[in-house]
Amino acid sequence: MALFGAPIAHEDHARRAVQAAIAIQRALHPLDEELRSKGRSGLQVRQGLNTALVVVGTIGTDLRMDYTAVGDITNVAARLQHATKPGSILISGRTRRLIEGYFQLRSLGALDLKGKAEKVVAFEVLSAQSTRARIDIEADRGFTPLVGRDKEIQTLVEAFEKGKSGDRQVVLLVGDAGSASRAC
Repeated sequence: MALFGAPIAHEDHARRAVQAAIAIQRALHPLDEELRSKGRSGLQVRQGLNTALVVVGTIGTDLRMDYTAVGDITNVAARLQHATKPGSILISGRTRRLIEGYFQLRSLGALDLKGKAEKVVAFEVLSAQSTRARIDIEADRGFTPLVGRDKEIQTLVEAFEKGKSGDRQVVLLVGDAGSASRAC
């Protein structure tokens, strides 16, 4: 199991997770081919990704401590992993909302997963999307509105107008990772 966005939050944690899953596929492909060429069974790697709020921390005793996540999020990821075919990456609908536009996906609809009362919407990751700028993808999705930031927006507009007239301007925007991210 790998965690993204914990213990350090990144606004693109879901994208990083999918990129890592694709990198794992690529790295294991030559080994799989080598095993098959020698008449052995190939690798049976399946990957399941889910995104949600999670409780993380150190669990264990003085003899063995692990930093891990607990909760339904990990169960859903494991169930998605078991539901996919070897060599595939399955993601939840929550993860899809965060990575939409960055990867080619195929909808698998709502799946019955073991231990889940409700069906889980799932998507198969096919490949990374062509290299588009983040601003273009976010523009297609619709920018997150700035709420209650009238003063800050006015400051930016004034700096832009001064800059257009030749008066040099420097503006620094600071925000915690994920502070402008979409809610799942």
